[in-house]
Amino acid sequence: MSAPSATKSPSPGASLRRAPVLRVEGASPRAAEPISIGVPFPRGAYREVDLRFADRRGRGMPTQWETLARWPDGSVRWALLDALASLEDAAEESSVSLVPASEAGAPAAAPGPLQVLEGPSSIEVRTGRAAFSLSRAAPRIAAEPASAPPGSSVEIAAELIGARSQPAAIRLARLRVEASGPVRATVLGSGIVESEGDQGSSRPRRERGRPNGDGRRPIEVDLRASFFAGTGLLRLDLTLRNPRAAAHPGGLWDLGDPASFLFRGLAVRARVSPQPAAPSAAWLVEPGGPVVESHDPRVLIYQASSGGENWSHGNHGNADGVVPLPFRGFVVRAGGVEEPGLRASPVLAWACPGLRVATAAPRFWAEFPKSLEAGPGGISVGLFPLEHPDLFELQPGEQKTHTVFFRLDPPAGPGGPRALEWVHAPLRVRLDPEWYAASGAIPRFAAAAEDPHEDYKAFVRRCIDGPSSFFAKREVIDEYGWRHFGEVYADHENELYGGPKPVVSHYNNQYDLLLGLLLQGARTGEPAWLELAGDLARHVADIDIYHTRDDKPAYNGGLFWHTDHYADAATATHRTYSRAHPRAKAGLPYGGGPSCEHNYTTGLLLYHLMTGSPQAREAVLGLARWVLDMDDGGKTPLGRLEPGPTGLASATRSPDYHGPGRGAGNSVNALLDAFSLTGERLYLEKAEELIRRCIHPRDDIEARGLRDPEGRWSYLVFLQALAKHLDAKVELGELDRAFEHARASLLAYAEWMLSNEVPYMQVLDKVEHPTATWPAHDVRKSAVFDYAAAYGPARLRVAFREKAELYFRECLRGVASFPTGGCTRPLAVLLQSGTLRAAFLVDASAPCFGEPEAGSGSPEPFEPQAVRAARLLRSPRGLLRLSTCLLRPRELAGMARAAAGLLRRRLRG
Repeated sequence: MSAPSATKSPSPGASLRRAPVLRVEGASPRAAEPISIGVPFPRGAYREVDLRFADRRGRGMPTQWETLARWPDGSVRWALLDALASLEDAAEESSVSLVPASEAGAPAAAPGPLQVLEGPSSIEVRTGRAAFSLSRAAPRIAAEPASAPPGSSVEIAAELIGARSQPAAIRLARLRVEASGPVRATVLGSGIVESEGDQGSSRPRRERGRPNGDGRRPIEVDLRASFFAGTGLLRLDLTLRNPRAAAHPGGLWDLGDPASFLFRGLAVRARVSPQPAAPSAAWLVEPGGPVVESHDPRVLIYQASSGGENWSHGNHGNADGVVPLPFRGFVVRAGGVEEPGLRASPVLAWACPGLRVATAAPRFWAEFPKSLEAGPGGISVGLFPLEHPDLFELQPGEQKTHTVFFRLDPPAGPGGPRALEWVHAPLRVRLDPEWYAASGAIPRFAAAAEDPHEDYKAFVRRCIDGPSSFFAKREVIDEYGWRHFGEVYADHENELYGGPKPVVSHYNNQYDLLLGLLLQGARTGEPAWLELAGDLARHVADIDIYHTRDDKPAYNGGLFWHTDHYADAATATHRTYSRAHPRAKAGLPYGGGPSCEHNYTTGLLLYHLMTGSPQAREAVLGLARWVLDMDDGGKTPLGRLEPGPTGLASATRSPDYHGPGRGAGNSVNALLDAFSLTGERLYLEKAEELIRRCIHPRDDIEARGLRDPEGRWSYLVFLQALAKHLDAKVELGELDRAFEHARASLLAYAEWMLSNEVPYMQVLDKVEHPTATWPAHDVRKSAVFDYAAAYGPARLRVAFREKAELYFRECLRGVASFPTGGCTRPLAVLLQSGTLRAAFLVDASAPCFGEPEAGSGSPEPFEPQAVRAARLLRSPRGLLRLSTCLLRPRELAGMARAAAGLLRRRLRG
């Protein structure tokens, strides 16, 4: 059978090479501002993208392309566009065409050449306005602006101060060119903290990724530096990472862990040498605000807290539960005078004869504390500022990425602080929703204008509009600061929380809220959706993922659950389980860690494709590797006895259940996302292994207990992942046995649903807590029926489609009937799965599949590793293997711990 198209794509022909139009909008005129955006293309359109900007006058502008993903035929599916854009009129939306390079007119003003020169001790980048030399030994950049006096230079370096206020030495282990083109060059340096500022030079030399003599890995540092043609602009993305494993005693993850990294501060400083005479400073505290100039270069702008009404909320407590924030908002200290304010988005410039250096940090107030400071010798950005009255604690497996811009210019030219105020309000660049739809690059996607469900569109708009929008929810518990910003407040937990309200509860991207935000942004073109998505994506990649390889495989690299239901986060931050929970205080069984049932990658994947974010790409692949590792029996203490799969990647609610459920569904989904990024077959093969493990066309579906909504509702998540696998196989043209097994299984369950499923509003008496989230999940039933119509035989197609529309309507009606329908969790479900109904309506020409082939054989029950190992121990072969482990006490102890853990889980179940 030939492969029908699973997603809407243009017909072959000239239309394939039709180029998109970009919409560029800003609040003020711009000149040569860096922009980037991921652009999708139809299958077969371009082997390599060679398009350039053409403005309204037909002038060409330099562009740079990097392929992010390819279609199975090798053509470009997504490519990252970099350009330097100008906007002549404030608040104007400019339409910019992308045309073949051969048709683009001469550039209005060609930028200086961008050269990258690699040497044994450094990498040099020349932009035409400045030369930057990056040391291979330390996070240090020597800059020589063309305008600077002969013999003078600017050194830009990261400086870390340890817990005892001593400098900590940072050594780079690797430095490589990550991107190089006519517009942007990016260099990535990776290193470690050799001494943490509290042991002096006596601490032994350490290697990144290897434990020290004390068994602890060194703190890691990544520095990503980007340079732009014809400018003196430098963008730095600095990541500080604690790769150690947490102790998490009893499965509790509070601040104060012995493996936490405590430090006093982290800054990026630009020092001018030799120190000039009579430097000056100028600054503004918000875009469009007045510029203040001073002949005294000593200036400090310090954002101590969010500046909101709840600035001192307990959400900001340290390990002792104390909120160490000194005052509300920010202060500017200059000339012996202090000027207070609430929320600063500042730019600070420092000037001397022949040179001006300006700096700004995006999300300055939202990711407090932060500071900008100038002095006689230069300028600095306090990413973790020394002015903060407490030590900073980076939890084990936690990281934080800060972004800062520097700009080097002649002092007499235009700019000053104005030259970087765009950092706080960058140009908004977008594609038309119709282009996303026409490209077919986002599976099952339709523009909002084509969606006939006006009630759905109006309902989900409350996420970005009104007093209960996601923006407004941040203010409730002051979801700001370097650790919290970007997180979405889990306000639905207040409904059943018994303590003082509002409860501190973090959502941690459950049900892939990030994907829902991005889909809404793409289908509407409204920037508010993408703003929320960007903030959330950065937070998830840094804070919600457990960045360690030193814990158990079931945890390493995993995604932490949301705050435990109906409990306060207390000192557990974004790590689910706190010692402050009543069960923990009473000594009752409690706690846990990352699990396959909370693993969401598709939003991170789409964010990478729409923005080019390398951190999002790393997160997707890391979460897929987590699936592989947690199911690899050879990596567990029982591995020498029974090395087969553990079952940890497929269990849902119980270590014994390996049928359709969200645990296996999330694992399959993550593996498919990694395959789409890399094309590596091991991800697809593992996904198909899990599918065979968990579902079969001849399953005794009644025995699965799917009528129990409390225990088995998430079989719908698995069926959605199963349908995603079918789409992927059709794209590949692989209608093989794995495809037929999955298709027949999907249709078997969908036929059962036709006769047995009912809207959740009719069975709320069967659930423990009847909340608005239950009817929200009816949208998943709608999606399953739509997929079944697409892959089913003609005799069932009409019935499946009618059910899809019925459950979509029941979902909206049910959620709207709850006063809490506008809370985060039901909205997340609607955002993530609610766009599918319109996509199926727009592209209703289903492939002509016949009756499914059930194949041969019967379902084979899966046994997890621990069960197989227990049975093996009752056999002579198992006793022989055990005897070899007796010679290895550490392995025997590991087996004992694994067995004890299994017993505890069974008792809890």
